[in-house]
Amino acid sequence: MNTQPTRSPRFWCAGATSQPASIFATQTIEDVRQWISRHEPGSHHQGYPIVDATGTLLGVVTRRQFLDPSVDPRTRISSLLSGPAVSIYENATLRDAADQMVYHNVGRLPVLSKKTHKLIGMITRSDLLKAHRRKLVEDSAARQTITLWSTKRQYEESPIVTP
Repeated sequence: MNTQPTRSPRFWCAGATSQPASIFATQTIEDVRQWISRHEPGSHHQGYPIVDATGTLLGVVTRRQFLDPSVDPRTRISSLLSGPAVSIYENATLRDAADQMVYHNVGRLPVLSKKTHKLIGMITRSDLLKAHRRKLVEDSAARQTITLWSTKRQYEESPIVTP
């Protein structure tokens, strides 16, 4: 399995995985099943980017597809691809990522370098929720401040609701 993409600072602060375990299209189902059964690093995810020998993203395949007992273990991973991957570039916003996931009904998106168009990360629904939770906590902390008024009039005209 390949785990050598580069890192882009803009997108990663949102919590996206910066070194996704990618799988080569030429590998077989059996190769991947053995890798998963050994619990090797990166083998616990639910979806994996599939790349060619140059690192170009070809698509995404889910763990369920790899582990489907009706699939011949000698089958190449590339045969599981149903079309091009829905992906986003590293300069996308969390809103862009969420919109793409909803529109295409997917739970993960490969993140591509804007310059090289190569895979540099993955973002999942869980990543989006974690980022949203952090924002809610930050907003809540910002509201928990004490406001002092120098006059009674300032207090009475304040937009802050008191219990």
